[in-house]
Amino acid sequence: VSLSYGYLENDPATLLLEFMEGKKHPHLQKSEGQLQKGNPGLVGRGGIIRDHNGDWILAYAGRLGTQSNNVAESRALLWGVSLAKEKEIKHILIEGDSLLILNAI
Repeated sequence: VSLSYGYLENDPATLLLEFMEGKKHPHLQKSEGQLQKGNPGLVGRGGIIRDHNGDWILAYAGRLGTQSNNVAESRALLWGVSLAKEKEIKHILIEGDSLLILNAI
């Protein structure tokens, strides 16, 4: 197992971590969330993508500036789903703490 990491070229405050095992994981779990100071306030977004056994495959985190908590939660979710799509993951279980955002999808 190896670990790769990198920062997005256009946003040095955004970090992606990925464990690579040389195999595809057809069923993954994605946990998303946000970190916030005030509402609206300074927020960050991030999440973890895990396989069906709960093993950590990829983590992502970045800042969003001043936003509401709902914007931060929805952007964290959208980013995670986009990363899963890039990895050709077809089955996703989403976990989060915002009932509003989870009900919206």
